Parts: sequence; C-alpha cells; structure tokens
Amino acid sequence: MLVAVSRSLHRNNDVPLKRLLCVLLTAAVVGFPLPVAVSSAETKTDFTVVVLPDTQFYSQLHPDTYVGQPQWIKDRAAADGIRYKYAYSNAAVCAVARNTLILGRYACSTGNHNMRSRYPVPEHFRTYPSLDKQIGDWLKELDDEGARDNTIVFYHSDHGGIPPRAKRYINDTGTHVPLIARFPKKWQHLAPAEAGTVSDRPVAFIDLPPTVFSLAGVEIPGQFQGHAFAGKAAVEKEPYVFLFGQRFDSRMLRFVRAVTDGEYRYIRNFHPHRHRGILAGYPHGQVSWQSLLKLKQAGKLNDVQSAYWTIPQPVEELYHTAKDPWELNNLVNAPKHQDRLARMRDAASNKMREIGDTGLVPEAMYEGILSLSKRSMSRRPSAS
Repeated sequence: MLVAVSRSLHRNNDVPLKRLLCVLLTAAVVGFPLPVAVSSAETKTDFTVVVLPDTQFYSQLHPDTYVGQPQWIKDRAAADGIRYKYAYSNAAVCAVARNTLILGRYACSTGNHNMRSRYPVPEHFRTYPSLDKQIGDWLKELDDEGARDNTIVFYHSDHGGIPPRAKRYINDTGTHVPLIARFPKKWQHLAPAEAGTVSDRPVAFIDLPPTVFSLAGVEIPGQFQGHAFAGKAAVEKEPYVFLFGQRFDSRMLRFVRAVTDGEYRYIRNFHPHRHRGILAGYPHGQVSWQSLLKLKQAGKLNDVQSAYWTIPQPVEELYHTAKDPWELNNLVNAPKHQDRLARMRDAASNKMREIGDTGLVPEAMYEGILSLSKRSMSRRPSAS
C-alpha cells in the first residue's frame, strides 16, 4: 500500500526542514511507504526518500531472482547509486523503526519502543497500485520538472520481511534492509563513494536524519543520536549498530537488545523466561506464519524450527552472520569467540547507558514517572 505526496514541497524553500519532519511523521502515523521530497534552503538540494514496508535485504542481493523486486532497483538505482551492504533498521517493526528514523533518536531512549495501537487508516489512503509503476511515476515527476539532476534519492525498507523470524525479530532477517543512495553528478562531491559501488560501512536509520542535514548543509541538531555518513559533516563510522526490541503488541513481550558490525551479531535477551513465538495478531494473517503454526500443531517441526517456543531461551547469542546468515549456530560458548563476545556485550551495555534506555523501566511505571517528572519541573524555581 502506497501513498503519494506532492513534490511541490520542494518548491518552497522557506521551511523545508519543518516540512520534511511533518511529512515523515505522517508516514509513520499512517504506516505506509511514501516518497518524500524537500529542498535544502542553503544549497537548494532536493531529496526524495522512497520507504517500502517489509522488504527483505536479500531482494537487493539477488535482484534478478527475487520475486516482486522493483524494476527500478534492477535497472536504475543499483547502477546509478551507492548500495549499502550493511544497512539496518534499529528495530524490526514499522512504527518503532520509523519513530527512530523520524526523530533521529533511538525509540528506546524516548520511551516510544513499545508498540501501541495504530491510528485507523482513512479509506482514501488505501491504494494498491503496482510498486514499479508508482516508483516510475515519482521518477518521471523529477524528469518532468527538470529536477532529476538536482535530486538525491534514498531507497530503503522500514525493516525486514514478513516471514517467521523476520519482522518483529532483531535477527539479521528482521533488521537488515536494502539501502541505496543515488547522487546526481551535480552533488557527487557530497557522496561517500562513486556511483555503482557497494559500501561496507554499517549504517542504520538513526544515521539518516543527520545525513540528510549534512547533505543539506544545515547544522545537525545536538539531540540526534546517529552519525552522518555523507555530506560535509560526515564522520567516521561507529564500530557497531545498536538494535532493540520490546513489546510489539500485547502478545509479544520480549525485552531484547543487540549490536552488529555486519559480520557478527550479539543479542542480549532480558526475558529468557518468555518464548519467542507469536501467538496471535497481525503476523498470523501471513501465509508463512500460518504454515509454520500448522506444522507446529501437527508436531512436524524439527528442533531448530521449534526452538522459538522452548523455555528458557538463551540469555546471550553470538552469530557469525557473514557465514551463518540465518543465525542458527550460537557461538556464545565457543572458546575462540570469548574476546569478541566480551567486546560486543560491553558495546550493547554501554550504548544502553549512553542513550538512557527506557526499556529498563517497567511499562506500568511510565505514567507515574512522567507525572513525577512534570511535578518536579513545575516546582523548579525560575531563573531570575
């Protein structure tokens, strides 16, 4: 399901950044992918962002064989743009991932990491056109307006696909997303690499807001928690991408955090007493989940496939994702990986402390803590 947003946004350069945030916020609330176009007031650079839902990273790896792969990726973007080998959604579910993308802050640092009820979607937003056609129409608008050579285009998904162990799971299958950035010749000097190349720099949604500000020549707000990977304000990469998952609905109550460098992934499970299965809700409308549950009920799953319903779950997991992309071989107890395990464990803990991870606070206490905070602020004497 797609929503079209008028490209006339880039015509008015008075409040481009406010409009960018407003449009992206609309995308998160509605929960649909959409193209976003804005312009930098200082450099007159146009941006178009194409966000797709539930799209697996593997669609980018094997574009000729992946069913449903947009033709735009096959024919244009991969050849004209920079493809990121290790791009991640910081969370594996729509609203939480998009909240991080919009605000430039980890949703678990702002108390927005628990999935809540969605807004009803107005009927006029429910459109079902061909993805290829809609992307083609957006790009044609750029051509018709003579804006293609002035527009930086980002293409990415909001998280992994919808099969079991993907969406809602912070495994590689749930957080590894396709990301392509296309820089026209006019703005190639702002690009971190040449067109048609593949970057192995790990990047994540948390890094996209500061990157857009950097490309626009606008000062990056201090509240942003990510790091620009393109433009004049680009900085060196962090060693790890931080990932998080919590209550994605009333039936999936797991507190997990993770870090990855693209090659290896460390997962810390704070709720080992809960299994990882999804018992009801949105995923059960998907054919793949329905098939898995039928096999489970019939007792036909093997040990690996049924492990998600066993209790207790592992407290820590370490995977060599580059060699084990399905992350089945837990290396936590492997002697030769103990140094790496300690580094990644520390990295996850340090990031939680750095951002003030609110996942450590029981959800039932949120309202009380907020009330105490407000009363404390109201009683604080004003500066004279």
